[in-house]
Amino acid sequence: MPMPDAWDSHATQWSGSVRQTTLAPCTTLLRSADALLPFDSPSTRELDYSAGSGQLTRLLKARHPAISILATDISQGELDAPSQRIQDSEWESVQTIVQDAQKLDQLQNDSFSHVLCTFLINFTEDP
Repeated sequence: MPMPDAWDSHATQWSGSVRQTTLAPCTTLLRSADALLPFDSPSTRELDYSAGSGQLTRLLKARHPAISILATDISQGELDAPSQRIQDSEWESVQTIVQDAQKLDQLQNDSFSHVLCTFLINFTEDP
């Protein structure tokens, strides 16, 4: 798995190219997840695991503005785009943390109603 500093140095280029590539799959993923367990419950708390550019968070907030989301990634550089939207007050109820996908020690059990991710397995040393 690439190291966080490698992701940091390429985050801007990566997020720009990946947004178009992930739009359709992320939209399908959200529709499927919503059909299984609707996002519109007041107790919904979603984990956008390996959030990268925040594509999944962006689509989810567009459909469900009040939803609470924790966006994580191994790289702070990858979280810069979602973090900027939070600072610009575009997204309320969104937090970001740097979190290695293979170490869940910062996350509490049973604290999310939905856990979604995109583009993680192919970069994971031991899926």
